[in-house]
Amino acid sequence: MKKYLPKSQVGALFGASLATACCWVPLTLAITGVTVAGLSQTLELWAPFFYALTAVLIAYSFWVGFLRKAPECGPCDEESPALTARPARIFFFAHLALVGLILAVPAMMTLSASSTEAIEAPTEDQTFLSAVDLTIGGMDCGGCALTIERTLRNLDGVHAAQVDFAAARAHVTFEDALVSADALASHTAGLGYDVTADDCTH
Repeated sequence: MKKYLPKSQVGALFGASLATACCWVPLTLAITGVTVAGLSQTLELWAPFFYALTAVLIAYSFWVGFLRKAPECGPCDEESPALTARPARIFFFAHLALVGLILAVPAMMTLSASSTEAIEAPTEDQTFLSAVDLTIGGMDCGGCALTIERTLRNLDGVHAAQVDFAAARAHVTFEDALVSADALASHTAGLGYDVTADDCTH
């Protein structure tokens, strides 16, 4: 395994994971109940560097596996480069596919966020519920939308929450006695986003 998976390929996987961390790390923390204000924005500042690092490491891996001239084999060598070239190249393409999958995480999260089912209107038995629309600035991918949505749904008094990444808005249905619209806006802003609450509807 070590022979076919050089450090440059391991580094590319690590770099790709860090490049997309601004999407999956905050969501993971939100799912587990941990919140860190502004974490997504902090990670996003480093994303271009990690994207570049990943590209450089992939290019280096390609050069090592396909372009660099193999050393001459002596009569005592156990295995020639010709015998290891094919497995090494198979590992390279498998590694490349995995890196591509990791880098596609933001796009997949955006697609998932845009396909969220619409929230049903309150029924007659839920007349005590209120609803508010939040305008949210600073979302960079579907991961942000899913993180905010998950965080809002975990708040006491919130019955439903839907975040539309494309429209940069959230629609939240909540119980007045347990939480207010201002508290919802403040909590979302505490995640590191610019939030404005529209008028509530009852």
